[in-house]
This record gives sequence, structure tokens and C-alpha cells, in this order.
Amino acid sequence: MVMIAARTNGGKSTFLRNCLLQLATGRKFERFVPEQRPRRVLLLDFEADGAELQQDLALMTRDFSPPEKELLAENFQVIPKGIIGQNLFQLNLHLNFVYDIIKTSASEVIIIDNISSAFSLNDENSNAEVTGKVIKPLFKLAQISGAAIVFAEFLFDPGFGLRVSDSKRQFGLDGYRRHRSIRNSGAQPRSQREEDFGV
Repeated sequence: MVMIAARTNGGKSTFLRNCLLQLATGRKFERFVPEQRPRRVLLLDFEADGAELQQDLALMTRDFSPPEKELLAENFQVIPKGIIGQNLFQLNLHLNFVYDIIKTSASEVIIIDNISSAFSLNDENSNAEVTGKVIKPLFKLAQISGAAIVFAEFLFDPGFGLRVSDSKRQFGLDGYRRHRSIRNSGAQPRSQREEDFGV
């Protein structure tokens, strides 16, 4: 599990979408994504709706070849900002829904953009609440699905007189390091994964 942090409008979303596009097609993204076999990827976007995403992704893939666009259709899935049932799409409400999609599509890399919008909390400055309601469920999702999880988070602009470390306190992430890896002892049998998520 990896956190990517940058100031507002610092290019987090564009960077992460580019990474997913290259992963889904097996293309190289200099310094960040090596050339490799195409991967199955999932973008959970809590900032852009379907129309915005469609427009942005069409622009970003305008130079892709027909075979690469076929790979995208097969390997790239998106869940945009929106309403599920009568509720705004959020991970603390719809984790089983997301897990069903991950299980069905065999997603290998999942990007959450951004973590602050993905969860509804009573106190975003509470380390205990963030750990219990955000970090632990994400670790569990990564362990059970076997997928790599990357999430974006805001940094306050230092021009406003705040230290970089203050940005982590914005969402109670002061105890969370920028990069943290999970050792996966192998995917659990499907029945066990379904039981863990109550599906």
C-alpha cells in the first residue's frame, strides 16, 4: 500500500491515471512504470464524475494504437464519483461492492483518488478513527484481494505557512509513512475472502 501526496492541483490525479493507463497496456512510463505485461487495474475516483473522467481519459489516450485501446477496454476499470442506491459512493459504505468488482475483474492494482473523499469520518484529525476506519480496512482489502493499493492525499501548500507534516494531520495520517509495503503470503481461497467481507 502506497500513499502519493501533493498539494491541491499538483498533478496527483493526472500522474496516477497515467500510471494506470501504462500498466493496463504494458507500456513504459519513464521512471515510474517499467515495460511489462499488461495488468488489470481499477480506478476509484471520488473527485471526478463519469463525464469528466471520460473526457480526460479520451484526451490522455488519443495517441494510443487500436491494439492498446483494446487492452484498455479489457484491463482498465473505473468507478467514478456518484450515487449508489441513495448514498454518495464512499468506501466505508460500499467496500463490499468494490470488493465484488475487484474479485470479478481480478484487479492487480487499485488507485483511490483521493483518500479524504473516499471515507466519511466524524473526526478526520483522530489517528484512532483514521486507523480503524481507513488504514486497517485498506490493508485488509489489499491482503485479501492480493492487489496493490495506491491512494492519493492532499498536502497543504507550504506557502500558507504550514509544514508538510501538518498535511498528514489534516486526515490523521501523521503516523502513516509515505510508503508501506504488505507481505502477501498468497491469496486466500475465495470462500474465505467472501466470508471476511460478508459477501
